Amino acid sequence: MRILGRLDRFGDVAPLLLRLAIGPVLAVHGGRAVVGGMEPLAAAVRAAGGHPALAYPAAYLALAGGVLLTLGLGTRWAALAGAIAAGADLVLFQAGRGPLAEPFQLRLLVLAGALALVLAGPGRLALDRGWLKRET
Repeated sequence: MRILGRLDRFGDVAPLLLRLAIGPVLAVHGGRAVVGGMEPLAAAVRAAGGHPALAYPAAYLALAGGVLLTLGLGTRWAALAGAIAAGADLVLFQAGRGPLAEPFQLRLLVLAGALALVLAGPGRLALDRGWLKRET
């Protein structure tokens, strides 16, 4: 237990690792839709029974949330935006594939990590706290 107890001093690294893992995944996922054209995403939303206009906020939430999470700016709000985007994707597109499908697992991990950041905050190694001296 003494060995693991020494890891306590690295507690502020955990939110950083989460942000650096989840942020780029969200940014790439949302950016692909924004840059590549929204028509395929809107068609997929329509096929899943949703209104195609929902594709736009979902893609922009993922893109903006991912970039802000990676930087550690507005971490709790960015994580909430990412959680909403990942949750919508999980419910609308991945639920029918089942929990053993890789896209389902990835979205579930992103959702869980984003919610953990909403609850835990950015940690000291974020622009929110380190340089801007404020908490989100």
